[in-house]
Amino acid sequence: MEEIAQRGVWVPIEIKKDEKRELTSGLVNSGYRVEGPYIALPAGLCKKLGIVPREPEPYESSLWVTNETLFVRIVTKDKTSKWVEANVHTYMFRQYIIISAQLADKLGIGIYKPYEGLWFFLDGGIEKIRKPANPKQYSLEF
Repeated sequence: MEEIAQRGVWVPIEIKKDEKRELTSGLVNSGYRVEGPYIALPAGLCKKLGIVPREPEPYESSLWVTNETLFVRIVTKDKTSKWVEANVHTYMFRQYIIISAQLADKLGIGIYKPYEGLWFFLDGGIEKIRKPANPKQYSLEF
């Protein structure tokens, strides 16, 4: 990934779909504003989790509706958030996970410096600022 693509608030997450789990990272995107908590997964990860895209969203052709949900939580060395149920989009042209604004709220993510990727847990206060997780890329092939 190019250096500029690594910028932003990347958080370490775990995804659970039925019995399948994936430790990974997701990019918080406050511009990903949808009704309800959503997570956009690359096509390759959707395939691995058995999630099938149905049709493109009318407002954004790169996001496909799946009619699926899964569970997401933040996992750091010293703290793990509660599981949050999220609706799933398939992201056809990005190789990484995007976390919607509403899902970020439900996960309790506070953003300190967005460009530098610094964030914190809202319930822990701003005293413990965290560095961004390493971005993880997936295949675009479904």
